[in-house]
Amino acid sequence: MATNYWRGGSAAVAQVTSWAFGGTYLAAETVTVTIGSKAYTYTLTSGTIATFLPLLATALGALSSTVYPEFAEITWSSDATHLIATSRTVGYPFTAVVTISSASGTVGAATNTTSNSGPSVWSTAKNWSTGFAPQSSITAPVQAAASASNGGTLVDTTTYYWVVTAVDANGGETVKSNERSLVIAAPNQTANLSWAAPVEGAAAVTSYKVYRTTSSGTYGATSLRATVAGGSTLSYIDTGGGLSTGTPPGSSTALGDDVVISDPTFPILYDLDQHAYTIKSFVMTARFEGSDTSRGTLGLPEINRNGNAYPEYRPQYLQIGITQSGKAKIGTGQGGGSGRVKIDLGSVAGTVEVHTTGSSGDGWPAVMLKGSSASNILSVLGGSAGIALMPGETANFSGGVTLGPGATVTTGTGVTLATVVNDSGTLEINGAVGTSLTQNGGTTAIYGTGAVAQLSLSGGGYVNYSTTGTLGGNTTVDGSVLDFGQDQSAKTVTNPITVRGGGQVLDPLKIIVSLVVSSPDGTGQVLWGPSWTLTRS
Repeated sequence: MATNYWRGGSAAVAQVTSWAFGGTYLAAETVTVTIGSKAYTYTLTSGTIATFLPLLATALGALSSTVYPEFAEITWSSDATHLIATSRTVGYPFTAVVTISSASGTVGAATNTTSNSGPSVWSTAKNWSTGFAPQSSITAPVQAAASASNGGTLVDTTTYYWVVTAVDANGGETVKSNERSLVIAAPNQTANLSWAAPVEGAAAVTSYKVYRTTSSGTYGATSLRATVAGGSTLSYIDTGGGLSTGTPPGSSTALGDDVVISDPTFPILYDLDQHAYTIKSFVMTARFEGSDTSRGTLGLPEINRNGNAYPEYRPQYLQIGITQSGKAKIGTGQGGGSGRVKIDLGSVAGTVEVHTTGSSGDGWPAVMLKGSSASNILSVLGGSAGIALMPGETANFSGGVTLGPGATVTTGTGVTLATVVNDSGTLEINGAVGTSLTQNGGTTAIYGTGAVAQLSLSGGGYVNYSTTGTLGGNTTVDGSVLDFGQDQSAKTVTNPITVRGGGQVLDPLKIIVSLVVSSPDGTGQVLWGPSWTLTRS
């Protein structure tokens, strides 16, 4: 696959979407147009489509931009049978839904006369160095059973075998599918072959290759029977013709593009729902120039501030899979770091490395992440990152979260964690830690109700334990501070705490009613609750 650089800057084209009305309507029936969380309902004064559509368009265009700011981004018009919406700003997309109350009238699904494209749109081909939007890794297709019919030249009494591969726009080819065979029992036969599209990356397939042999599992240098054009064509009829040069690859070359975003003039803001794609790797080295933070921007803020602020209804995160071996590396450029970068890995297991970042400009961490795979891994070596911080968001990074010196990470309440290592960073956890939290220097605050399976502190680290969840495992505090005194909620510590190297365990509010603390080297300091036991053994 190719290394695909973001260029941006393509000509902007306004989105034009229409809805076809049909059937019959009665006065007092309604048409409702919904954009995001806002809905406007229009009551018909006439049952004639050609009469009420202009009135509907006029009413939509007259809506208050303060009350209906989403609608104000669109120019509304009509013809004899269609309601028509056009982006007021070219390159700025919208999504609207039209419904009716009429039992005898109809309204068709939204149809684009022109699709939105522009300098900040991910899927606009001219924004990319290869001339294609990033291509996905593709899994092998799966073949169905073959069948025979009359009319070909396949030789009777012979057993034939076939495999199929998928090919992307850059010529990358998957490994072969499962093998199918067919015994030709009569003269002049043909083979009917079919297959299912790849489970992953089907949208990136531009053709399929069909290979044939008479020796199971052996496809020589000349075993290519045909190339089937079009990613949606999932069948081929082998009439028994000759073979061409070609053999299925031993390993896939359809691994997806290596996507690189370096110092772009244009941010990436729209058409971010790319969840059907899994690219090979992602590197974002965008830097700020002066105060222009938009140059390092990928994704939209939660609140749209064009005109009157409203909750952003377009995808805010780039929704794309990134192979774990390829990784996503963010902020590796010199002279600054990326600004707002929002990535949702979906269900594909991914590894994310954050090296340096700037500021998002909206008060949130510069890098915002989501992803549902339990194998997700995050390493923040510098800068700031947040995991599923918005209300209702969830994420799973049980593959491991690591902070380097000076790094800042904040997790939301819907985040699942297993192993966490804080090496002199600043960490805020609003949930549970399923396996262990290891801290060497730096600070960690744990809030909410999540339990912590095991806690190990060293190197002068500080942990503010303000979660009401149980602290289990064998806790060690070596030259560090474990503080239960920042929150008055009841807490449970199930196992003894070992304190050494001048470490401290603090409970000035006497929250924990029973705890055994030991200090083998006699240097531990404890400000204890009413029934703590301190031993110096």
